[in-house]
Amino acid sequence: MCGACDADSSNDCVQDCAGEWGGLATEGSYYYDGDGDGLGSGDVYTFCDALLGEGWVDNDDDLDDFCFTNIHDCAGVCDGVALVDDCGVCDGGNADKDCAGVCFGESLNELFEYHSGNNLVSFYSLPDDASLNSIFEGLDFNGILGEGNASAYIGDSWYGSLEEIERDKGYWVQSNTDQDVGFCGSVSESVTYTLHDANNLISYPFIASQGLGDALPDAVEDEVFAIVGEGVASINLGGAWAGSLNGFDGGSGYWFARVAGSEDVSFEYNAPSAGNARSVTKVLPEVPEAFRYTQSTEQAFYFVESITQDGEAMTGDNWILAYNNGVVVGARMWNGEYTDIPAMGSDSSTETAGYMELGGTPSFKLFNSVTGSITDLYVDGSVDGWANNGVAVITLTDIAPIPSTVTLNNSYPNPFNPSTTISFSVPTDMNVDLKVYDISGRVVSELMGGMQSQGLYEITWDAGNNASGLYFVRLVAGSEMHTQKIMLVK
Repeated sequence: MCGACDADSSNDCVQDCAGEWGGLATEGSYYYDGDGDGLGSGDVYTFCDALLGEGWVDNDDDLDDFCFTNIHDCAGVCDGVALVDDCGVCDGGNADKDCAGVCFGESLNELFEYHSGNNLVSFYSLPDDASLNSIFEGLDFNGILGEGNASAYIGDSWYGSLEEIERDKGYWVQSNTDQDVGFCGSVSESVTYTLHDANNLISYPFIASQGLGDALPDAVEDEVFAIVGEGVASINLGGAWAGSLNGFDGGSGYWFARVAGSEDVSFEYNAPSAGNARSVTKVLPEVPEAFRYTQSTEQAFYFVESITQDGEAMTGDNWILAYNNGVVVGARMWNGEYTDIPAMGSDSSTETAGYMELGGTPSFKLFNSVTGSITDLYVDGSVDGWANNGVAVITLTDIAPIPSTVTLNNSYPNPFNPSTTISFSVPTDMNVDLKVYDISGRVVSELMGGMQSQGLYEITWDAGNNASGLYFVRLVAGSEMHTQKIMLVK
């Protein structure tokens, strides 16, 4: 029987009680010459039986790799003074890793790499304890958001309605630094998803990547009109996908967009083939420093079908920029028909202050990185207001549209704090009067007055010195008058 062990000078958890091994046998197993007659096929059992008698555990019940993979006693102490791993101790030994920190059996030792800021993620591997406190212990996170739930890290614990990670869900993880999440976890053989109408935040359950069309069964592919990832998106054009998102990657989360009112549909992803890579994601060109923006947890995408500019064809030297009232909220290098332009929304963080709000409309510009020129672009036709995870197909032109009527467009944001953008258009040169009134009919701001030329106008009203409440915007242009309600909420 094995007695008290001497110090393990190598700290490798693979020494016997005498401090040495009889030799290295086949298949990675260490054999111990327990009877002094030289190594033999039974000598491994001589040593392992002795260990079992003292409380050591053979996790896979076959003894052949016990001496190599699980030299770890029931108290969580390795042979001698060797290192103890960080997976904890079960009733009879170490259940997850060997002493070198390597998972064995059906477990995976995976590292999920997160950058500072917002990461749209999922988990193809999970430990038995999938609580936030267990998975993210010791990490510098600010919060995590799921579809309809969230939690914040305050002090040394998580607080909120989101308590544990689920295999079929996607999440926005807000990281304060670049860091890795690592643990021993198991992979599910299959995950079934049920998509409701509108937007669904779900996972991708495999390590290997796949193209969108390969991963999705045809029946469910027909039910989804767009898929949105972290800063990328693709739109379904009758079974062909167009945009910057060309595949699913292990560890990433995705929004599946469906028509409002659609009936629930269930599916499983097609399993990747043996030859699939760990990543198929397009490597997008780096955004020029002057036009960089923060990845928000709220985002929309505008797919540009075509651009008309002095009859010249677009090239890869051109960038399409999205702005909200002068603030850059997205940029994408032109890569042909259906280039998708991101437009980040305000998610109440300081980093996204001034970004898109519900109902607003971004403005677009063309930047030529060779000449350095910037040209205004205009949407040819109408476009729905901005909404989180919204997608729209637009055509852009460098020719400003000619308004045919006097219009007072919806102010955005509305409600607002402390400023809102008021836009209107006039079809010909005419006298224009634009004022803001409080509920008692008193003028609180005169925004424009006098003769104005034909065109579209955008004016920002800063109500920082005004009290919260209901206000009225009144536009008088020529013989027409238009009024709109706006709400200041502080």
